Amino acid sequence: MTSATALPNPRLFYGWFVVAAAFAVTFVGFGCAYTFSAFVEPLQRDFGASRGSVSLVFSLAGFLYFGLGIVSGPLADRFGSRRLAVAGMILTGLGLMAASAARNLPEVYVAYGLGVGLGVGCAYVPAIGAVQRWFLRRRGFASGIAVSGIGVGTLVMPPLAADWRSCLRTIRATAASAPTAIRRNRAHN
Repeated sequence: MTSATALPNPRLFYGWFVVAAAFAVTFVGFGCAYTFSAFVEPLQRDFGASRGSVSLVFSLAGFLYFGLGIVSGPLADRFGSRRLAVAGMILTGLGLMAASAARNLPEVYVAYGLGVGLGVGCAYVPAIGAVQRWFLRRRGFASGIAVSGIGVGTLVMPPLAADWRSCLRTIRATAASAPTAIRRNRAHN
């Protein structure tokens, strides 16, 4: 028996770092997006808007972040998952920042609906796709961990929402920190 076979590799498989980065993207992205339900009544009150017109903000964002998968997947194949995920989280942060400064509901449509929708749409599929490339065995387990960030983010972030403007600024800071973590994770696409 050689020393190479006798000693287990002390290093952690790099794919698990990719899983952690994908978890962070789904945690922050969907945590920010699904926090919107906590803002419906305050937005109605602040802008004198109907529940339906305020809900259209989330509908627009949801359509974009799930509908963009057909575009963001091929873009990730061409430009790399990390680049798209970083760009997506930056867009999410910018959308949240602009929404927190909105003076009327149409500005919230543009800032939150488009900013968060495009941001999460650019980040979600590429992040999960990156996980797929790193695993042959345990691919389902690794993907499950990455996607569980959606549930954990949805559980953790909405209870933190108090005042919608200050909360959007706070979760914007969270979204803005995610690209730093993703950039440090030097995944090979």
